[in-house]
This record gives sequence, C-alpha cells and structure tokens, in this order.
Amino acid sequence: MLSHDRLVELLHYDPLTGVFHRLKHTTEGQGGCRWHSLLGRPCGWRQGHGYIGIRVEGRKYAAHRLAWFYVHGVWPEGEIDHRNGVPSDNRIANLRDATHQQNVQSRKIGAANKTGVKGVHWSLYSRGKGRGRRGRWIATIGDGKRQRRIGRFKTFEEAVAAREAAARALHGEFYRER
Repeated sequence: MLSHDRLVELLHYDPLTGVFHRLKHTTEGQGGCRWHSLLGRPCGWRQGHGYIGIRVEGRKYAAHRLAWFYVHGVWPEGEIDHRNGVPSDNRIANLRDATHQQNVQSRKIGAANKTGVKGVHWSLYSRGKGRGRRGRWIATIGDGKRQRRIGRFKTFEEAVAAREAAARALHGEFYRER
C-alpha cells in the first residue's frame, strides 16, 4: 500500500487546481511494456465517466482519492463525493468524504429522466378507484433502504416542491436539486 511519505516524494498536488505533477523520474511498466514518466508534467488520464486515474508505482489510483490522502494524510473512510458533480474536478475544496448512500444522493439527474427533476414522474394510472385517481404526478424519494412515495399531485409544480422539501430534509448537505 502506498504510504503518504512516498506519495509526497513522487507527486506534487496543487489543491487549488486539483492537478498532480510528477516530482521524480520513475520507470513503471506492465506486461513487459515500459514507459518513462515525464517530470513536471501533469499526470493521469481520463477514465470512464470522467474520473482521472493516476498510476503510482505500478498501481492505479483514482486521483480524487489520492488528493484526499495527499492533503489529509489518511485514506478516506468512505467514498469521495465531488460537490459540484464534475468527476474530473479534483480541487480539495470540491471533495468530501461520503458514505455510498450520500454519494448516490448527490448524483446529477440521470440521462433517462424525462421530467428534469429527480424522483418526479407522471403516472397515467394511480392506485385507488375512481376517475379522480387517474393521471397524477408522483413524487418519490430513496432513504437508502427503499424508494418511498411522498405523494400524488395534480400539478407538476406541487410534486416538485414536495420532492425537493423531502430531499432537503432527508439528504441535508448532500442534496442536489437537479
């Protein structure tokens, strides 16, 4: 496992930009293929979903976890959440230690979402009998264990207001509006 002293010896981290630079020339390789790191150059590569990866002494690390370790001297207890939702923004002010549940709560809205609001959808058929029950906006929220229904609403605006109030109360600082 990488020690803090070794990390500081090999890399420099700028907390204002979130970028790592190599301090020492190292030869790393995998499977017989070798390359030489370039001193002073920003290091890392963009991984899937936009996160930055950095190889240190032959092992791959997520740059946001290295940044936390570099600044605080300890590995994060949980996951690292990017406050602004930009996975390549590794400025220390943008990073916070979070549980998996908190990290999920602060995610941006999914691409498949058609309403533009998390937890609000249109239901042509709602539970119950009678015509007054059909065609309502449904607001739901996850509490870490399951999805909970907040309610059914006649207007989109009512459903959004109810969902956002519940999210602020339940998710606290990890609440992300959209």
